Amino acid sequence: MDALVGLRPVEVEVDLAGYTYAIPALPSSDWLTAVLTDGGGQIVPGLLNEADRRLVWADFLAGEFTSEELATAERDALAAAAGRPWWEADRLIRSLVAPDNFATLHGELMLRGLQFDVLSLAAMLNAVYALVRKMISHDEAALARFDAGLTAIPPGVAVEELYDPEEAANDFLAAMQEQQSMFG
Repeated sequence: MDALVGLRPVEVEVDLAGYTYAIPALPSSDWLTAVLTDGGGQIVPGLLNEADRRLVWADFLAGEFTSEELATAERDALAAAAGRPWWEADRLIRSLVAPDNFATLHGELMLRGLQFDVLSLAAMLNAVYALVRKMISHDEAALARFDAGLTAIPPGVAVEELYDPEEAANDFLAAMQEQQSMFG
């Protein structure tokens, strides 16, 4: 995952049925609304521009792709915007808005000046993660449970979602090129 995605909202490319669509650079408030709204299609095509939303729904109705392919596109988009695996992003979002947590977590984030309508999804999730860890830092067992629960791989997740050899190779080559340009 790209650690730099947290610096500002970024455009997210979505591949579906042989086409590439773009979710515009949106703040975390838009992503949270999409994730927390019941029903499929809230992220893809829900966050696409109106013309692309129509095209995606028309292709879906024509059988160009399945509901599972749509769900995969949504998870991939969420992971790209969150800078972490989709299941971690989903768990952090749902932890934030849980009735027992929301007033405290949201209040603490607001007191720190964070603006959900400005921050990228990745930055907001990083803030939630850091705040929760700070709040339970006195309890090593609670920290371990929190991290284990957050990172636990959900049933049915394919190995390809955990490690993409092509992406790893590209990341390695980019790092080597950067080192070479820095040190000649």
